[in-house]
Amino acid sequence: MKKTSEISKLYASSLFNYNFNIFELENIKKIISSISSNNSKNHLDVIDQMLESNNIEGAIHVAQSVNTHLVWEHLTTSYIDFNGPNQQLLDIIHSRTLLIDLNLKNLDHAESEKGLINRSNSTKIRKEFHFTLISKTVSFAANAYNSTLEKYACEPKNNPLNHIELVKTASKIHYKLAPYLNPPSEHAINLLVWALININHDINSAIALYNSISNNKNWNKILTKMTYLYSLLADGLIKIGDFGSVIALTKSMESRNIVPNSVYYSILIKGLLSYNSAFKSKPISVPSLESSEPSALNSDYNELHGYSSLDEFSGSIRYLPSPQMIEYALHLFNNMKSHNIPRTSHIYMTLMSALAKNSQTSHVQALFDSLLNESEYWSKKRLEKIARNKNDSLNLNEIPQQQDNSNKKTTIGMTKVFVILCKHFFFF
Repeated sequence: MKKTSEISKLYASSLFNYNFNIFELENIKKIISSISSNNSKNHLDVIDQMLESNNIEGAIHVAQSVNTHLVWEHLTTSYIDFNGPNQQLLDIIHSRTLLIDLNLKNLDHAESEKGLINRSNSTKIRKEFHFTLISKTVSFAANAYNSTLEKYACEPKNNPLNHIELVKTASKIHYKLAPYLNPPSEHAINLLVWALININHDINSAIALYNSISNNKNWNKILTKMTYLYSLLADGLIKIGDFGSVIALTKSMESRNIVPNSVYYSILIKGLLSYNSAFKSKPISVPSLESSEPSALNSDYNELHGYSSLDEFSGSIRYLPSPQMIEYALHLFNNMKSHNIPRTSHIYMTLMSALAKNSQTSHVQALFDSLLNESEYWSKKRLEKIARNKNDSLNLNEIPQQQDNSNKKTTIGMTKVFVILCKHFFFF
């Protein structure tokens, strides 16, 4: 405790200077730097003490003086634990980004140009920091949202903002960190898109976030690995009946050679079968997802009843699917087979339910038989893959040690599948 107290005085001296001259202040900074190299836990203890006494400015000064990833992450996460995500958290983040900018500005002209190159090609702020802040803020938003549904108030200290403002705060955090991330956290982006769609019901902001990634030449490569992001966006667009934007989204996937998976197909099929004739009065267009213009369609979300076309919790089909929509859904279903994409039991059951409601019992029986055969087929495939993996493992053990590293780098080639979904099928 004595050492922590002494360190705290050093930070205070550096912050308020107490009439120290420049030479004395430089010595104080050297002492702080020396302590930092010996034991960073001391700095974390000081930050905790300052946060407990609500000395936020002092805690920021500690982080700026030490300026390590560990100290900044400790400051922000501890602050959220003490106060929740609020405007002052954004000020803390700003103090970190400001320090980065100042360090770059202090370089001479030649080094400044080099620094800017490094800034675009290296990580100034780690993606783990990005994920930690977004995940904690979204967690607060989800808890506040659940509390709203359960009709009881949360403690002001832990939930100072409502769920809508908390999601907006998470979005502000992302955009504040964005210029200093290369690359960003994929999981953080998925969480933020999920929150924008499912908590704030703000599909336009979710699409704007997607566009900001797509238009960033240093980031857009990560989209090839983010199939879950596309599924989230497709689900949000279908819930408001904006099939035109779903087509644009699917085309965007194809342009990046991203193969729609079972989850994506499941969302499209369920959306078609949940299609409400009320949507026919709304314009169906194919807008560019790169556009900053908001969707022409308004969400049919209702706080009490959820989406008009879907049950809020079960997501079951409420309206009688039209034969035309069933035909389109079956087209997608057949596309999955032709492109060797597993058709899950969930997809089968969704289709069988729609067919049964339209009294197409013979088709229901045919799908049921197909489900049994396909389940057996994919079960066999899984067993074959397990057997192959075991054989590969045994073969690797027989390879001399000097070749081990090169074999670990071997990758299994995958056939790229190109699927055009519903391109000629959304004419209502």
